[in-house]
Amino acid sequence: MLLIRADHDAVLAAARSLACDAVVGPTDARGWTTVYADAEHELAARFETWVSLDDETSEPSVRVHDREDDAQGTWGDAGHETWAATQGRHRVAQLLVALLATAGAVGTGQGTGKGTAGGTADDPAVDLVAEALVDVVEHGDVGGLAAVLALPEIEPAAPAHALVAVRSREQYVRVAAMIAGPARMVDAGRGWWVLAPDGPNEPEHEDRAWELAWSVAAAVGRHDAVLYVCSSGRERVAHLMSRGGPREVAAWDASWERSVDDSAERYAALVARLGEAEHPSHTRALLRRRSAADGLGELCALLGVPRLVAELADEPAGFGAGELVERSGARRAWWTAVRTASAAGPERPAWLRLLVACLGMVVEGAVAAFLVAMAVTDGAFADASPLSRSDVWFIGVAGPVALAALAWCTVLAVRAVRDLRRTSSS
Repeated sequence: MLLIRADHDAVLAAARSLACDAVVGPTDARGWTTVYADAEHELAARFETWVSLDDETSEPSVRVHDREDDAQGTWGDAGHETWAATQGRHRVAQLLVALLATAGAVGTGQGTGKGTAGGTADDPAVDLVAEALVDVVEHGDVGGLAAVLALPEIEPAAPAHALVAVRSREQYVRVAAMIAGPARMVDAGRGWWVLAPDGPNEPEHEDRAWELAWSVAAAVGRHDAVLYVCSSGRERVAHLMSRGGPREVAAWDASWERSVDDSAERYAALVARLGEAEHPSHTRALLRRRSAADGLGELCALLGVPRLVAELADEPAGFGAGELVERSGARRAWWTAVRTASAAGPERPAWLRLLVACLGMVVEGAVAAFLVAMAVTDGAFADASPLSRSDVWFIGVAGPVALAALAWCTVLAVRAVRDLRRTSSS
């Protein structure tokens, strides 16, 4: 991870000029930007001031560089030839406090965030940062450093609003909503359902809609379409969810951007799950755009997704009219879904019901007649020997069951004949 003192667009342009794959975050008020790139050394060389936190490598280290004040420091395993030899942890902590601390951020807040003049060795903030550096190098954990330093945004913030759009059978969607609920469920038409956690999304907590999307992807069919859509202000980001993991497929006015153009791969992922777009070239162009006033609405129209998905992303208050699905255990959720599906399932044609009822009458009638004959003839109907005690018990139990089944099949047949006559007369 790189922290570069330059604005978002400048870092994005530099990454593209190097043809490296980078994900660039938003620039904070002091001009710092977070970058995740596959060529961090080359990208960092393009800028005057930066901090490298190699927290995801097998040999984590922290490197600070400020060309303006001719200051640099490295602590950890300097295994790369392009870096200077390892220096003291407190020296690196001094540089970090000078560059990244703001008033009240750590300790006494001596750092100005503008240069390496601050952050003296006796500053209490330096000791706090030096302790946090141990976790970075030994455990690859930057959480402690983020807690004591005013770092720029190092991962996407929780969205203000998020929803899940799914094209699947209702009972599957309902099961997922019950397991990850409570959630609001809206029928968008054309086999699509839109879900959102009940209540406002709280940025300081985990995104409940993301958990809901995972639950839906696990509950529905393997080839069903599941979209996670989040919005914050003008920003709109959509992920295609599957059991194999999420895949970002669309983003407009996003605070985090990728330097490489992967619109072709994103289009392929979308059409593989949603079907071919009405205008493929237009859809690809839309996916390449950084900003679009109604990008999500246009994408829905091109891919046959109900417009209601985009409307609810813009106006989450619309979920208030949706059905509230209460949270429940997995076993109860599945049982409820099965009962609902059985009660609300499509009715079979009358001719098919009559055929099944007649077959049942034949089978159950034959069984009942055999058992009655055995009882009347004391077994002579099938065998010369008389009935044993166990035979008598069997006939006493199976006979009434067979007669009851025969009666039920007769009732079903009468109902089917009545429905056939009603259909033919109409």
